[in-house]
Amino acid sequence: MTEDEGAKEKAGRFNYGIVKFTDVVEENKAKEMQEIVTLACEKWAAGDKPPSLRDNEKCALQIANNLMKKFGPGWNAVVGEAFSFEISYTKATLMYMYFGGHLGITVWRTN
Repeated sequence: MTEDEGAKEKAGRFNYGIVKFTDVVEENKAKEMQEIVTLACEKWAAGDKPPSLRDNEKCALQIANNLMKKFGPGWNAVVGEAFSFEISYTKATLMYMYFGGHLGITVWRTN
C-alpha cells in the first residue's frame, strides 16, 4: 500500500460514535451510554488497529459490564461489522450506533 492509499483509507475512518437510533428519553443517560460504548470501542476495536488486534467480544463484554455498573443489571451488547437483530428489550433502553466507520454497536436492557 502506498502512502497516498494509506492516508485515504485512514481519512475515511472516524473514532467517535454516531448514534443511528435510540429510544432513551433522558439525554444525560443517552450521552453516558454513548460515552461507555465509545471508550470500549477505542480500547478494543478502533479502526486504526490492524484487524488481528481488534477484539469485538471483549469490547461487547466491557460495554455490558460498564452499563451494569452504572445503570443496574440486565444490559446486553453486540459489537460487529455485519449483523442484524430482532430483540425484546425494556422500553427506553435501546441504542444502536456506529463507531470508526466499520462497527455497528447495539446495546439494550432486558428484565
